[in-house]
Amino acid sequence: MTQDFYHYTSKKGLNKILKSGCISESLSGGQDAKFGEGVYGTSLHPDEGKKQIAKNNWGQYWWKNKTSGKVDTAVHLKIPPRNLERADCDRDILLHRGPIFLEDYDHRIIQMGEHGERGGSQRGGCSHDRSGSSRDGMQEYYEDQQSHGVQGNNGNTERGVKNRNEYGGHTGYSKSYSRYNHYEKNYDNHASGYYGGGGYAQDCESSDGDDDWY
Repeated sequence: MTQDFYHYTSKKGLNKILKSGCISESLSGGQDAKFGEGVYGTSLHPDEGKKQIAKNNWGQYWWKNKTSGKVDTAVHLKIPPRNLERADCDRDILLHRGPIFLEDYDHRIIQMGEHGERGGSQRGGCSHDRSGSSRDGMQEYYEDQQSHGVQGNNGNTERGVKNRNEYGGHTGYSKSYSRYNHYEKNYDNHASGYYGGGGYAQDCESSDGDDDWY
């Protein structure tokens, strides 16, 4: 039995998560850790819409955080209830103590429309397991970035599928796709030094405010 855990974040926040392979925890002493240290999430499905999710996550500060893009994307994870705590408040807020390493749980990447998940609801399932990682989801996310004009140095938005297994030398391909290749290469090669023991990211930095929850 697992609990649906949605970590809503900005595109910038998602890029950091995909680059490091983990969702960093919010630390005590900042406004993003009202209910203690850990990774904040909710069980609210994307179908609730951006407005309702923002109200749940940030209370009276919902409008500022919605308009700044903090519900533009989400990481949907399946987490055993024993690894989660429910915040003592009247909102739907879940807390995972310590950082979340993506390879530890089934997960998928979600891009949000105003009233729910873009491309239609996929309620009830994660499309990527731990053994397969979320590489397909990352590829889809970065290819979508390309289709919206994220370009490489020479202005070419070609997807570059033929180059997906190469690292470096991405002239003519989008920067975002290069970041996908960077993550994929290091996910497959733990000995590269990007990951520490057991395939965990060596450096999962604490929250810098991109994912503030109140």
